[in-house]
Amino acid sequence: MYEAAGGDPMSRITPHITIDYSVPEPATMLLLSIGGLALRRRMA
Repeated sequence: MYEAAGGDPMSRITPHITIDYSVPEPATMLLLSIGGLALRRRMA
């Protein structure tokens, strides 16, 4: 995996991006909205 990334500093973020692309957009939006609500609850 790291060899394919070419040792770029973005190599740590690429796995998350690939996972997001593998899931349909509605599902990602749901996960993002739930994550945002969880973050708001933690901040409050």
